[in-house]
Amino acid sequence: MRKRFEQQMTLGRLPIGETEIPTKKRSGALPGLCTAMKEIFITTKWNEKIFEILEAKIMCISSEI
Repeated sequence: MRKRFEQQMTLGRLPIGETEIPTKKRSGALPGLCTAMKEIFITTKWNEKIFEILEAKIMCISSEI
C-alpha cells in the first residue's frame, strides 16, 4: 500500500485551510474546483473517503495489468 501524504505543518508555509481562493479575477469552474479540493484536503472524513475510492480504483487497475 502506498503512503498517503501527511498533514503536518512546516515552518514558513501557509496552511491550506488558511489559503484564500481568488474569485474576483477568475471565472468559470476553477474557483469552485479549488474550493472543493481545499475542503477535501482539510476535512478528514472527505479526505479518507476520497483516498479509499482512489486506492480501490488503483488496486483494481494494477491487478488487471
